[in-house]
Amino acid sequence: MIRFFLTLIALTMIAACGDRIEPGQTSAEPTVVSGLATLVVEPVAVPARYALPGTVESTDRGLLTARIPGQVARILVSKGQVLQSGDAILVLSGETATSGLRAAESAVSAAQQQLAEAETYRGLAEKTYARFAPLWQAGAVTPHEFDKVQADRDAAVERLGSARAALEASKAQRDAARTMAEQATLRAPYAATVAEILVDSGSTVQPGMPLLALDRSGPWLVRVALPERLATGHRLGDTFQVAVPTLGKELPGTLTELQSSADPDSRTITAWLTLPEDAELQGGLFARVLMSDGSGMTTLMIPLQAVVTRGQLTGVYVVEKDLLQYRLVRTGAMHAGLVEILSGLHAGEEIVAGDLARARHGARLERH
Repeated sequence: MIRFFLTLIALTMIAACGDRIEPGQTSAEPTVVSGLATLVVEPVAVPARYALPGTVESTDRGLLTARIPGQVARILVSKGQVLQSGDAILVLSGETATSGLRAAESAVSAAQQQLAEAETYRGLAEKTYARFAPLWQAGAVTPHEFDKVQADRDAAVERLGSARAALEASKAQRDAARTMAEQATLRAPYAATVAEILVDSGSTVQPGMPLLALDRSGPWLVRVALPERLATGHRLGDTFQVAVPTLGKELPGTLTELQSSADPDSRTITAWLTLPEDAELQGGLFARVLMSDGSGMTTLMIPLQAVVTRGQLTGVYVVEKDLLQYRLVRTGAMHAGLVEILSGLHAGEEIVAGDLARARHGARLERH
């Protein structure tokens, strides 16, 4: 009985499989958009552009050197710090200068004491001479006694002059020693930016040893090596765009200096472009100088507003038999509102040129 039911179920399933059901087909109409401007992609001639590496430099870089021997006690600034004239930069523990100042001040004190003694001695000698002069006139003292009083007065006057001269000399030495001691604190000679710190705390320095490099405040320069073919096509006063990637900035640079001869090894000519003042610029930053050599090249260029960016993907809407197809492309350089197409499009293809917010993949373009 059980075998009979199993056989019946199997026959029923075979019969069911034998019935063929045709799949249904739907024919939904695509979305229709109208009024979209289109253009046919054609090769165009554009100037050949170059991005040349350069370096930001100061118009005036100065080295500050030690004037006295000693050790670096404190460094009061950091690299890149902006300074005003007179700001303290570095302190040296100049024991020699300090000892010299103390000795000079002691010498001044001693000279002042000697001057006071000389003035007292002269006063006494003048009073003695004043008493003896009438007695000499009256014949009350011998010539020997009067000559001795007169000689003592003259010696007192000479001693006073010598004491005054010694005091002035000791004061001059003290002032010089004070100046040397003050030089233990290094100060900014002008408004500048700290470019480099060449010593560490605790370093022993000697007179003339470089301590810091400062870039004077003002306009900045970009030094760039120009290929010969580019250098010969430009003149002083020409302006170029200079990109500073670290700062995310693009600034105008004016060609202000061009070497007269080329490097025989690299076949380049060094040039300097002046940038406008910018507080964020620093010496040593990497820069790109954008230049062209006047020669043209042919490439596919489309308006920038025709490009659709979705995340990190870039594409365009291509019109194929009045249907919009979103296609990925790879872009290159930009020039005068146009962007270069490196791959993904071919000359003669039609694309949507604007109003991309209304474009849809698979939509039908209604033309007027």
